[in-house]
Amino acid sequence: MFKYLPWIIVAVLLILLAIGILTRPDSPDTNGYVKEYEAAISKRDDQIKAKTAQVERLVLEVEKRDSMHAENERRLKTALNAKSKEVDRLLKNPIVIAVRESTPEIDSLITDLQYKIDFQSSYIQELDSAYTGLRVDFDKLKNNFDEQIKLYQENFEAQKLINESDRKQLRKVRRQLRVMKAVAILGTVGGIFLGSR
Repeated sequence: MFKYLPWIIVAVLLILLAIGILTRPDSPDTNGYVKEYEAAISKRDDQIKAKTAQVERLVLEVEKRDSMHAENERRLKTALNAKSKEVDRLLKNPIVIAVRESTPEIDSLITDLQYKIDFQSSYIQELDSAYTGLRVDFDKLKNNFDEQIKLYQENFEAQKLINESDRKQLRKVRRQLRVMKAVAILGTVGGIFLGSR
């Protein structure tokens, strides 16, 4: 019986080794960090999508307002030009010229009317200039948002690569630990076996 004891011990140790290697006990959540990180990345991705949608809505609104502005500007300039032409036509009428020369109050009213038309024209030009300045500022803001979104997406992709690299490294370490356990058990069994001879 003692003659076969080393072989029995070797067989039991090999069986234990096979059970230890083939059946992996449920290890504690070593991927908890990875899962938490993936959740953060997913949240960041959702934020990027929301920011992109917000910028797109803003762009659509500005384009709609640009269209309305262009239509209003065209309409106002047309009306102003029509009024200006009508006033110029009336001012060239010999009857109006005679009335202006004979009645200073009427001349004063007509001069005020011309001043108001000129003022409205310059005011429309100032508003158009201010609107163009706002449009330029909005374009800069939109470009800034686009750059931020691009940076977020690049960061997101880089984090995914780092995450995958961490997973690969973790798998590699686990394989090395299993091999070291197997070598340790085989070395112990071999030492016991050689020591018993």
